[in-house]
Amino acid sequence: PVAPPPTESKKSSLSNAPVAPATDAPVVTPTNTPVDRPTIAPIDRPTIAPVVRPTNAPVATPTDAPIVPCTTCTDVGTPSMVNKGQACAVRFNLVSGGKCNGQNSWVRNNYCEFTCFVRGIGYDGDSCCIPEVVCTDVPTPSFDSCPDQTSDKLNTKCNQSDSWTKNNYCQLSCFKNGNGYATATCSN
Repeated sequence: PVAPPPTESKKSSLSNAPVAPATDAPVVTPTNTPVDRPTIAPIDRPTIAPVVRPTNAPVATPTDAPIVPCTTCTDVGTPSMVNKGQACAVRFNLVSGGKCNGQNSWVRNNYCEFTCFVRGIGYDGDSCCIPEVVCTDVPTPSFDSCPDQTSDKLNTKCNQSDSWTKNNYCQLSCFKNGNGYATATCSN
């Protein structure tokens, strides 16, 4: 036997609910009774920290100061220093003696411009280029080898000692240890 074609749903005159088509299937009517559903326990998942990947992209940092390109600075001392053969780099009383940007005659003549700059008492507007040089590792007369010195020893000497700075003792070892001399950047 062939099943009769489905008939269209008809609306009951008593409600807006559709009337099921005439078939032998039982009629199901909607109810407002809540349906019991199984409860699913939450799954404990490990917390995963976000992965931060290194990048070579430049990092923008806000600044109010314009970027000033460095310039080659002179390092000529006063006439009396020149007559005595004194170099600016070995003169250690520049700060305590009120020299560099602390004395008008020095400011007018830019005496020891580079040395004053690297010691943090340079002249207004100066932005001296720090030269990159091949550094030496000449030890002091009291010991034989610079690379054999401990980091602690180099931290107390290097750019912390007037005699070490004056003579550039262990220049390369000091640079590699993070306390190189301000007058140069090692290229080796």
